[in-house]
Amino acid sequence: MPKGIFSLSFVEILIIIFLAFLLLKPSEYTVIFRWFGKMLRNLVASDGWKAVHQASRELQNLPKQVMRESAMDELKSAMDELKEVTPPVYMQMPDKKNIKKEGNPDEE
Repeated sequence: MPKGIFSLSFVEILIIIFLAFLLLKPSEYTVIFRWFGKMLRNLVASDGWKAVHQASRELQNLPKQVMRESAMDELKSAMDELKEVTPPVYMQMPDKKNIKKEGNPDEE
């Protein structure tokens, strides 16, 4: 079973929280929740949390970025191969003056 904070499992942490609720008075709940809210807000607003969050986003996007880069490399090499095999397009195009207009065969 995976261990959580201070080598305590998630279930053990929940039991400790449950016992704390049984031992505390209901009037103390508000003080504890305010303290917990302030701590959580300070944690989320800290530079360390922002760095961890940014690193997490970069790690999530890393596989997509690698796939894009590898696909672009493959595409570039395929285009280079095509350029070597085929002559430029402008050399294959017929002259505009020699192109006859295609019209309706009934009009002729």
